Amino acid sequence: FYTNGILSHNSMWLHNIATNAADNGANVLIITLEMATRKVMKRLGSMRLKINTDEYEEKSKDSTFMKQRINNLKSQSTGSLFDSQPGKIFVKKYNTSDCTVTDIDNYIKKFMEVKRLNVGMVIIDYINIMSIEKGFDVTNMLYLKGKHLAEGLRRLGDKYGCCIVTATQTDKAVWGASDIKLGDIPESKAIADTADSVWGIIRNPEMKKNNVYRLKILKLRDGEHHEEQVRFDFNTKFLTMENDTLVGAK
Repeated sequence: FYTNGILSHNSMWLHNIATNAADNGANVLIITLEMATRKVMKRLGSMRLKINTDEYEEKSKDSTFMKQRINNLKSQSTGSLFDSQPGKIFVKKYNTSDCTVTDIDNYIKKFMEVKRLNVGMVIIDYINIMSIEKGFDVTNMLYLKGKHLAEGLRRLGDKYGCCIVTATQTDKAVWGASDIKLGDIPESKAIADTADSVWGIIRNPEMKKNNVYRLKILKLRDGEHHEEQVRFDFNTKFLTMENDTLVGAK
């Protein structure tokens, strides 16, 4: 995902993707490199349990209330006919610029051994603040750093048979613009080259005023696309993206 604004938009989208995947039965690992674990868990709780984010701290202290919300989540799962149980979300915090592909590889391997759960999706928030492996010199070469990290994460997806989702940022020249394209991410070109699918997060000042986002498909490796865009309403109470509507294509 590429955003034409501040990276908190990326985190919001990544967490929405995590909750939707889990609600559909996938176990999701979130690797957070910037946001504190407590803040991530609070946001996920608001999204999944439909608790007003302003009231979450107080509501979460009521064990009876929280148990009922969790039971409601289980009963409303949108999983498949043969696996209707919702998936689980696990959050792992690493320090900024102190997490390599090897670190994530080791974490997934240990997680699967200890928890005995399959992993359907791994979300990294976000790729640009990961660290390269020791001995791999990419001084002043952002393309090679992006290539190193993106190919490493792609390898993990193949190794564990799971979806890898991450985010980066566009050039500042298009922050707040009404449209973006692949060429607006020059420092992360290698990431886009490696990804199977790339979406742009669009939010101009008018959209921000109306709590609206648009997603634009920028790349689809296995299939055709016409830069379709999908409009979403942003629910500020639960921090969720809702009412998705196809709004246009080239």
